[in-house]
Amino acid sequence: MNTPAFNSHKISEALENRPFNDFADQEFFAERCKVHDNLCPYFLPREEREALEESQILEKWQDQLALFLPQDLQLWEIMDIIRKVDQDTFKRKAGKQNERADQLYKLG
Repeated sequence: MNTPAFNSHKISEALENRPFNDFADQEFFAERCKVHDNLCPYFLPREEREALEESQILEKWQDQLALFLPQDLQLWEIMDIIRKVDQDTFKRKAGKQNERADQLYKLG
């Protein structure tokens, strides 16, 4: 059985991937969130996003949740965001609060 060679270039590519850096990607993600999750993401420069208090990252605005994300969101940051949204979404169902993030983690 042949084992593929370790490819550090692929790891570098994955680490450099910023899935929401492009405006079109941000808009597509925002529309998907509005339709499926009643969530409205706002992409801010990282400095502005980091200046927000923890309670300001996810806020209730009228009938939607506003989610403030850094424009240069990294892949490894997405799991924390999923957990934060699910903590709010499943306030009354503690067993479900980490379910989606745990499922994604198991996928790798």
